[in-house]
Amino acid sequence: MADKRYHGKADKKRNKRRILRDKGGVTLVELVVAFALLGLFLALSCQVIASCMRVYYQVKGTSYGRQVTETLMDKITGEIEGAQVSIARGTGESEDKTLKIYGDGQVIELYDRTGSHICVTTAHAKDKIRDPENADLSTETYQGDGDQLLLYYYAVFSSTSGAGGSQTKVTRYEAVDWTFDKASYMGYQVEKLRFSQADPTGTVYPKNVIKVELEIKSGRYGSYKAVRYVECYNFSEPADFDKIIDEGGSGGGTDPVEPDTEPTEPSTEIPTEPPTEPSGELEPGGPSDMDFTDGTEDMDPLVKALDIYFSSGWNETQIVDKNGTAGTVYYKVTENNGRKYITVYRCGLDIDKGDLKDFAEAVTGDKNNRLIDINNEILSNNSDSKNILDALGGNYSEEYKQINLYFDTERKKLMGVKYNYHDGQGQKNHWGYYGDYNEEDIPE
Repeated sequence: MADKRYHGKADKKRNKRRILRDKGGVTLVELVVAFALLGLFLALSCQVIASCMRVYYQVKGTSYGRQVTETLMDKITGEIEGAQVSIARGTGESEDKTLKIYGDGQVIELYDRTGSHICVTTAHAKDKIRDPENADLSTETYQGDGDQLLLYYYAVFSSTSGAGGSQTKVTRYEAVDWTFDKASYMGYQVEKLRFSQADPTGTVYPKNVIKVELEIKSGRYGSYKAVRYVECYNFSEPADFDKIIDEGGSGGGTDPVEPDTEPTEPSTEIPTEPPTEPSGELEPGGPSDMDFTDGTEDMDPLVKALDIYFSSGWNETQIVDKNGTAGTVYYKVTENNGRKYITVYRCGLDIDKGDLKDFAEAVTGDKNNRLIDINNEILSNNSDSKNILDALGGNYSEEYKQINLYFDTERKKLMGVKYNYHDGQGQKNHWGYYGDYNEEDIPE
């Protein structure tokens, strides 16, 4: 046993001496070269990654910029091309109206295709609107500090006969400001919006063509410009051309703006051609004039909040569903507490849930959005109902429980809402109605 222990100790000593005398390993030069190569590889990798990120944000910014400008331009040009030459009064007389451009080209005043007296401008240029009936035209901030598109609807008045044949002026509708939801701008804001008569002489363009210049800007993606030429097809006779007044008078048809990206092709087409066939894919569309409510006299905060939510800010897109049925899908995007909500009204159309989720992501630009799917006469799904309450903001999701919304699918109107609320004695079902609907119209 003693010999084994002795030899074991001797072997350990020899191993230690062998290790100390061994000259194998990595020299300082090899170590420096290795770190140099590693640093070079990391530097090249960072450059490639940075280049890819720049390209990614450039493409993303271009995509967002194109989508925002098309949405805004569709709304603007849609109002201009349908401008009325004259307005028929109740007496049977026709009062001629002019299309006016003023305020350094920042405001265009007209009567739209429905006969409403409106101005198209931006929120920061609201004080340039001429409205002697409304003293409050100060610049107002809408949903943030950035400038945005503003449609100003003039107040509507009527006269009533009084004693002795006197006439009293009565306000039927107050002046209204219409804007897109903040989420529609995708981080952009309006940098410039200018209107002008494309060619006052009628040499290059007809005198009824209006030039619209739009520039939007984002601190992250840069700027994006677009130009469109719109023909006011109701101003068709030479006598009508004199009713188009451009106070700037500079025209602009011979000096187009060079956009940072691809310019929108000039559009002078009269919209009398058959509409484009809707595709089988659900894609973002343009603004809609759809109003899903006819108002309510109910004083309950929830009923009034739903009336406001369903009355404006909708967009629309055309689609052919799985059964080959062509129809319109309406959608609206809102934001509350940092989360985006998209409400989709598709009643009567058969669309896969997965396609709806992809559509919601494309519209909101956010995978974590909340989808509210209105697909039949009654919205009673627990998750959709909860999302509606959350989308309204405030404390509605805390104060109210399950809500059911009832829709008239033929008229595309919201008829009523049933909700659960504590009235001080206990939880009870309450009802609210819209327009001329009542309890007899609600399906059991």
